Amino acid sequence: MSKFARRLNDSRLTEETVDSNAWFRELLCLWRPSGTESEKDAEGRISSLRLAVRDGYLSFYGAGQQIAKVKCTEQSFHEEVHRKYLGPETDQTGGGDYLRPAPPAADAAGAVLMNRVATAAAWHGREKLFVDEVISANPDVFDLEVALTLARPDAARPVAVRLDLATLEPHQDGWRIVLWEAKMANDGRAKSLAEPKTMDQHRGYSEWLQDETNAAALIAGTKEACRLLVRLRELAIHAGQTNMPPLGNGIVATGGNCGTPLTLDTNVRYVIDAREDTRGTFIGNGHDVKLRGLAGHVQVIGKGDPLTLDTL
Repeated sequence: MSKFARRLNDSRLTEETVDSNAWFRELLCLWRPSGTESEKDAEGRISSLRLAVRDGYLSFYGAGQQIAKVKCTEQSFHEEVHRKYLGPETDQTGGGDYLRPAPPAADAAGAVLMNRVATAAAWHGREKLFVDEVISANPDVFDLEVALTLARPDAARPVAVRLDLATLEPHQDGWRIVLWEAKMANDGRAKSLAEPKTMDQHRGYSEWLQDETNAAALIAGTKEACRLLVRLRELAIHAGQTNMPPLGNGIVATGGNCGTPLTLDTNVRYVIDAREDTRGTFIGNGHDVKLRGLAGHVQVIGKGDPLTLDTL
């Protein structure tokens, strides 16, 4: 089992940091919180960002593509970018896939970031675009691309897997964490009248979540992530987003240190994009029934259906 943490160095989360780092200011200006539609450019490509808190850094995503990792520790404050989003002329340091670009001039930072976002559009996939649409319709999504490290009997070492969404739903007198896996209706991993392939991973999720130590770490990490999102929204307003949309009620309550109870649904739920399943085969052939019987809650979204996630 692995540790799960969400934390940043608060001394970096200041108005002065925003003012003295134009690249960070521009990232905050492109952030659109959950419950808000992503913006699109003239060619219909997503041109704004989603934000997720990690352990010691921030991830800024465009339709599931990590546009920037912002290290935010006592020792360091800088961004790292995957080399495939950087032009060959970009000044950069570091090895491997993630490089540390030289900070652009203040008056060029916005254009540099927009070029990077446009470059990343080539990697947008249908499933991640669907996930982004779901985020747009659900203001209490507080995390995406949620990494869990699972012990696998067929692997020599633990394997990192990513859940698509983490959200909060009202539960009793507080809120409950819910993790969601998104699939397209034509994804063979979610379709089988015997056992869908996705169940191998689903059992790993369940084992991880039912471990009391892991569950406690996830709950603590969620509280801290929500607290930091509230602070980051304040910084985004300072950066220039004067009309910054509000965060979800669950995020605000969970991050407010006001004693609001927070619990965890240990069963991962599925949301299936069947909007282009014109023949209705996912439901018609019983794939939804099979997956529901094995995994629990499955929400199938057809053409014209709202994208609001079910609450239980």
